[in-house]
Amino acid sequence: MAVVAPSRIALVMLSLVVSNFAQVREKDEAIEVVYRQTQVRAVVEHLGKHLGKSVVFDINVANSPIDFTATLPRSQVFEKLLQDNHLFSVEVGGVTIVARDSADMRGNYSAARVAACAVKGPESARTNVVFRGMGVEGMIKILAESLGRTAELELVRGTMLRQWDFEMRDVTRAEALQIICLIGHMSLTDDGKRLEFSPAKVNK
Repeated sequence: MAVVAPSRIALVMLSLVVSNFAQVREKDEAIEVVYRQTQVRAVVEHLGKHLGKSVVFDINVANSPIDFTATLPRSQVFEKLLQDNHLFSVEVGGVTIVARDSADMRGNYSAARVAACAVKGPESARTNVVFRGMGVEGMIKILAESLGRTAELELVRGTMLRQWDFEMRDVTRAEALQIICLIGHMSLTDDGKRLEFSPAKVNK
């Protein structure tokens, strides 16, 4: 079974044969994937989506064009894509976070860091959290207020001004805040009522 993107088109989304993916979703059959000169975030997000993954990116993942060709079992192709492009992933709240593969970045996604970014208190309602072209301060405050919390941010100017796009499927709002804390390289102080976000000591 083949999934082929045309070699001269950047918008690979239009070229994926979705039905072929659907036919192998329950089987670990080999699939062929071909991307040519397509931005890495688009490739990772697109392939992840059709493998049933909800993908978000670390703030430092460069969005350079790449070529990627592979014929592998369905269970291996996503990891191969990441490895070939010096990336790695970690699962938090069922969401796949993709980051540049380095010792510093792996440290940012250690078990201790994931735990440190967790918001206290029970919150079990799951939903899809989608933001388009919004600054991190606005996203954090919206999510915090939806949990009955206030939020204070002490972040570097570049992080505050950047406009981010996020789509996290089937997460709690607390998990969404935890993920934003991690991918934005923040530290979280949570007293049960107020959430304080500040820069984490992570080398970029």
